[in-house]
Amino acid sequence: MSADAAPDPPESFRIAAEECVEYWDDYPLDFTPASLRHLDSLVDTYYGPEDAEAEADSDPSALSGVAVQFGSYFGETLVRSHDGAWQQGRVNWSVALEGPDGEATVNVFGVAAGALAEPAAFYETYREVATEIGLA
Repeated sequence: MSADAAPDPPESFRIAAEECVEYWDDYPLDFTPASLRHLDSLVDTYYGPEDAEAEADSDPSALSGVAVQFGSYFGETLVRSHDGAWQQGRVNWSVALEGPDGEATVNVFGVAAGALAEPAAFYETYREVATEIGLA
């Protein structure tokens, strides 16, 4: 791999998550589950459904990049907080979690894409999954 080549996933997701934290430094994003509430607020403030629709019409790749940024932060929060693991599926990447009551696979990029089309639910998704598998 040349010095100019982009890193492969999941390293690229870690980098995107850290860039998200740096870019949105006015929000307390610290890779803790509690910070997902701040991510919800950030997305709802800057990327409401009307904004996402306008962005998709003008530059669909930019909106995709935003979803990757926020999905990467969500995924890295799960990885760092609960020893989750990035895993590649047939279609996309997700994060696998294990808890005392079971296992779950979280489609972090799907949650991020959904957050751009309707009210963000990063924290709610985390809470539901963590409760289901005994992490909360």
